[in-house]
Amino acid sequence: MENKIQNILLIGYDSNIGLGVLSCLRNQGYDFFLLTHNTRNAAKYSRFLKKTFYYHAEQDSLKDKIISIVKEYAIDFIMPYDELEIRDVTLHKEELTKYAACVLGTDPVNFDIGIHKLHLAKFLTAKGIPCPPFATLDNIEQQEQLIKEVGFPLLLKPVRMASGRMIHFISMTTIK
Repeated sequence: MENKIQNILLIGYDSNIGLGVLSCLRNQGYDFFLLTHNTRNAAKYSRFLKKTFYYHAEQDSLKDKIISIVKEYAIDFIMPYDELEIRDVTLHKEELTKYAACVLGTDPVNFDIGIHKLHLAKFLTAKGIPCPPFATLDNIEQQEQLIKEVGFPLLLKPVRMASGRMIHFISMTTIK
């Protein structure tokens, strides 16, 4: 009896992560499909993909799009690889697992804390877990205390970005 090739639906925005997943799993005997809302996702050009599907993040239901693809292409495993897609699949996991197995994911409430730098810093501080000192832009007292304790230079980070994007280096000369 011959083993059926399993179909995996990759879901994500980031090209580098998508290409990395494909590179790691390419020789494992799977057929890969990609669902993305990034029309410029370079993974769509990979020779390891059978087909690429698109959805509009603000208009389409990711859950409904996944179910449609899973049914039409006999997908065996749903594998989101980007933060927001992992969160969405985990949020709808009970329904999605009726159609195909899903990657394990953290409870969305805890996931939301983990992917938001300020929420994570507040959570760690409240639990007595060491983390870098922080201040918010809307709290001048907190900023002054941070400058007094840490000094310059400082890093100004957005609460939601990755790979060092949108980080600003703040020095004394920057604020003068």
